[in-house]
Amino acid sequence: MPKVSFARPKRPFGGLHWPQKTVPCSTENMTYEPFDMDSHLMTTESSPAACQARCRRIDGCAHFSYWEPAGHCHVHDAFAVAQPHRLLFVSGPSSCNLLQRGKESLSILRKKITKCYQPNTVYSPYDVMMLPVKTHCIEKCQNLCRRTSGCAHFSYWTLDGSCHLSSNMKGEQRLSGVANFVSGPARCLEPPSAFQHMQKRFLEPTAASAGDREYTLIPTFAHSAIGTACIAMTAMLVFWLRRSRQRRSRVTRIALLEEQDESLE
Repeated sequence: MPKVSFARPKRPFGGLHWPQKTVPCSTENMTYEPFDMDSHLMTTESSPAACQARCRRIDGCAHFSYWEPAGHCHVHDAFAVAQPHRLLFVSGPSSCNLLQRGKESLSILRKKITKCYQPNTVYSPYDVMMLPVKTHCIEKCQNLCRRTSGCAHFSYWTLDGSCHLSSNMKGEQRLSGVANFVSGPARCLEPPSAFQHMQKRFLEPTAASAGDREYTLIPTFAHSAIGTACIAMTAMLVFWLRRSRQRRSRVTRIALLEEQDESLE
C-alpha cells in the first residue's frame, strides 16, 4: 500500500501558493476584520512578508492578513479587530519594527489609545450641516470637522471612506455599537505635560472672586518644609558620622604613639 505524505509542497501546486518567507512578528490562524481598506482590495502575494511590505507602502495601513493556500493579501487600518481561529491565515502589523511603520498609522493608533478616536461609535444626527464627503482618511475627516464652523464631532465610515459631521447645537447624541464607524471630536485633547501635572497637583485654584483665578501655595510650602527637614536631618547624620570617624582615628593615633613611647623606654 503506498505511503501518503501530508507535508506541504515546496513549490506552488495546483494553484496553491505555500509561502516560504515568514514574518517573525506574525500570528498564525488569526485575521483582522473587516477585510480590505477603502480603495485597497485583495491582491495575490507570494508570501506573508510580501503582503506585509504591501501594507507598509499604503498610508494608514496598520495590519495585514494573508491566506496561505491561495496567497490572498488583505490590508486593514488601525481600527480592524483581531479575530482568532481563522484557519490557514497569517496576520501581523505593517512592520515588525515600530520605527518603520507609517507616520499616519502611528498617529491614528496613538489617538485610538488615548480614546480620542472611538471605534463603533457614531454621533447623530449627522449630515445636517453639510453632505457627506469622501476623505478616505480619518485624520482628513477630523481636519474637515475642525475647519467647519459649528462642527463638534465627526463620524467616519471605514467601508467607503465617507466623512459625516455633526453639531452639538442640534440635539447631538452619541450612539455606540455601530459597526464600521469611527468617531471623535474636532480636536483631540493632548495629555497633560509634566509641568501641567505638577501645577495641578500643587497649585489649587480658589474661588476668591467671580472673575479672578487665584492659587494657594499651602501644599507647596508644606512639601517644601518637609523636604527641607529631610535634607537637614541627612546633613546632621553625615556630620555626626564624620565626627565619630575622626574621633576613632584620633584615639587610634594616640594609642599608637603611646605604644611607640613604651617601646623606646
